Amino acid sequence: MERVDGTGLGATLAMTGKPAIFFDIDGVLNREPGENGVVRPEDIVLLPGAGAAIASAKQAGFLAVGITNRAQVAKGSITLSELDTIFAHLQTLLAADGAALDKIYFCPHHPQGVVPEFTMKCECRKPGSLLYRRAIVELGIDAGRSFVIGDSLRDIGGAKAIGVPAFGVRTGYGCQDGDRYEGRLPLPVPDRMFDDVGAAAAFATRPMPEQRILYVVSEDWYFLSHRLPMARAARDAGFEVHVATNVRSGAEAIAREGFTLHAVPFTRGKIAPGGILATIRALRQVHRRVKPDIVHRVALQPTVLDAIAAIGLPVASVNAITGLGNTFIADTPRARILRRLIGFVLRHLVNGKSGVALVQNADDEALMGSFGFPPERVVLIPGSGVDVASLQPQPEPEGASTVGFVGRLLADKGIRTLIEAHRILRTQIPEARLLVAGTPDPANAASIAEPELDGWRKEPGITFLGHITDIASFWARAHVAALPSRREGLPKSLLEAAACGRAMVATDVPGCRAVVIEGETGLLVPPDDAKALAAALQKVLTDRGLRQPMGIAARRMAETRFSAEAIGRATVDLYRRLADNS
Repeated sequence: MERVDGTGLGATLAMTGKPAIFFDIDGVLNREPGENGVVRPEDIVLLPGAGAAIASAKQAGFLAVGITNRAQVAKGSITLSELDTIFAHLQTLLAADGAALDKIYFCPHHPQGVVPEFTMKCECRKPGSLLYRRAIVELGIDAGRSFVIGDSLRDIGGAKAIGVPAFGVRTGYGCQDGDRYEGRLPLPVPDRMFDDVGAAAAFATRPMPEQRILYVVSEDWYFLSHRLPMARAARDAGFEVHVATNVRSGAEAIAREGFTLHAVPFTRGKIAPGGILATIRALRQVHRRVKPDIVHRVALQPTVLDAIAAIGLPVASVNAITGLGNTFIADTPRARILRRLIGFVLRHLVNGKSGVALVQNADDEALMGSFGFPPERVVLIPGSGVDVASLQPQPEPEGASTVGFVGRLLADKGIRTLIEAHRILRTQIPEARLLVAGTPDPANAASIAEPELDGWRKEPGITFLGHITDIASFWARAHVAALPSRREGLPKSLLEAAACGRAMVATDVPGCRAVVIEGETGLLVPPDDAKALAAALQKVLTDRGLRQPMGIAARRMAETRFSAEAIGRATVDLYRRLADNS
């Protein structure tokens, strides 16, 4: 064992080329001593499994490196000589379990110290990355196969600074010390959380599966709501699943699935060159670290930015061309120019021999052909799948005729048309009700503004529920589903309504007409036509003999064509074909 402080280079060892696990000490290996820190050898009390974690890591071919802040030196609580004694005692305790740290790097500094030599701001104090970088250089560490295990967001921040996966443990601070964080905001997020160092080390040193897949999605909530069935199918088929996304509130849910999360700063709703470059750089780091066999990009922006980030890297790609939005709806000179530009970019970035365009409906399949994609590079898989086991047909509610809408509150989703149709409908069915589940999306230019929403909330017969999680209970309250959208990939809200046995009224546009079969599972109307929408809703609501057979047919369609199991099989087959041919 050697110890190296943050003031010198320390002894340079021969290059090993080994991966390493960087262990924080207090709160990870040693019981968290509190604000005063470790000042005596007897303050070192190993946590259960600490020695075994280090021993197993070294047996698996990893170096075990300690990285620790020791502000007690700057604060005059201990000397460097006393710190050596403390570290020696730590190694003695570890040796009893057949373990030892190969080297300990520590920072003795603190900006509010009392020892002049060590009172300073520095780059070695975590979340600074200097100690990690010195270890990588001096020990010849393969950073691309290394990990950090820590209990503090300072450890996580240091790991992020060098592009190494960061595993948090629930011992010590449990990565809940955001109020103590000294780095730049936003707060860093662990890639995974574990109960203790033993579980974290076991995961880091496990035998790697044969193939890895990386999902690139702009928002964590969108991955969870729209791509989770696909990712689960990949995991269950033996793929190691990684997710690169903007992290908001979905980190724990993604970790519970057994997926590895990589925070990437996507910026939606505006074009900022600095932000775009930061996203590309972060994606490039994820690719180099994960080395995925397949990357599954979701929507236009992640597809373009990740395709740039992966230039020159050997990875097969699935490019889900969704989220085409207003550019592919409007018929303005600007929209036509943008469509040509997007087609050019997609054709040159993702139309390689190891990449395919994944679409959800026949209209978008034809669109890819117009962009110059050969038919063999375009794959149609209808949606991400709906859980027909948990979403069962619901009895119709008693009482007033009720229309249900689920979706973001965007003009492109047809919410204005639906509100106007509701007003018309109430002239014919005065007790008619409209349930709206969803929220605005301020990053989207088509988002409905709050003042307009406030006006709608005051109208009779309309109930806004905001974001909901129990979709089955929602459809139990409605007689018919409505989605007057201007364009869709394959609308999840209609698939869920179909699984619950609801007739549907939607617009005759791409995506919607793949789910709503005219006269069979529902009725189709022209987009932006409130009168036609009101008439179709009235027809379905007032004719039980029409409505209920449509609901039965919709359920049957969900089971046979759109179940999560069927879509998962088709997606995994695509992944395997690409992996075998790349």
